[in-house]
Amino acid sequence: VFQASAAFHEAVQRLVASARDRLYIDCTCSGRARTEWILSQLSEQGRLKVFVVDDLDAEVARDIAVIDPRLEVIARPLGDFAQTVREPVHGVFIDLGVLSPAVGDCGADVLEAGDTQVGAHVGQQLSASASAWLQSVSGAGLAWVFAKF
Repeated sequence: VFQASAAFHEAVQRLVASARDRLYIDCTCSGRARTEWILSQLSEQGRLKVFVVDDLDAEVARDIAVIDPRLEVIARPLGDFAQTVREPVHGVFIDLGVLSPAVGDCGADVLEAGDTQVGAHVGQQLSASASAWLQSVSGAGLAWVFAKF
């Protein structure tokens, strides 16, 4: 799992470098450029599934999927990850560090997993950066975030 807001391109390249023909999941499908960049790093056999809940992002992702059959759009919340993805996954992209302009200021929207807090859309007022949180969160804590959001 890469928290990819600060160095998105580097994170994608590092994750797929040794396995360009595997399945990857993008839990933060947010626009054409992001999805196309990930696809550009995969081989012709590589596949990308994107989770989207925003109608506009889903429409953009479906437009890309028409052109590129390696892309599958999953218009369901992340809490449905285990029921939706039943095959081996080589890597997951999740971006806990970007505030979408469409969402507005969500700095007060804080999740608590054990003793650690992280913003659903990370703002300025958090006790831990998303990167630090990802390094310390348990599997159960990350599953809770997926189930909650």
